[in-house]
Amino acid sequence: LVRLAAAEALVKLGEGEAALVMRELLRDPDFGVRSAAVGTMARSGPERAMAFALEAFDDPAPRVRVAAVQALGRVGGKAVIPYLRHALLDKDLTVRAFAAGHLGAVVSDRKRKGEP
Repeated sequence: LVRLAAAEALVKLGEGEAALVMRELLRDPDFGVRSAAVGTMARSGPERAMAFALEAFDDPAPRVRVAAVQALGRVGGKAVIPYLRHALLDKDLTVRAFAAGHLGAVVSDRKRKGEP
């Protein structure tokens, strides 16, 4: 977790090296570290958040895939809809439930804004 705290500090400082550190943390043997890395990158801006979330979609640990779905929900917008729909087919019920919730929120937000 010390590595994760250091990586979070890099993200907050806007260091370009943070993405490299986080990418390494996505391969950590501890699913908690991988999940936290995805969550941290979700706060680093839409493009990075989406890239890391999509990488985490294939993680064997459901908790990491939930973090990926949450990151996409945080990004929002039309671009995340196909990925959230795909997550509705996940083998894990919790991942599917989070995907449904975030998909509903994204679609509702788009309708509220008058977007197709």
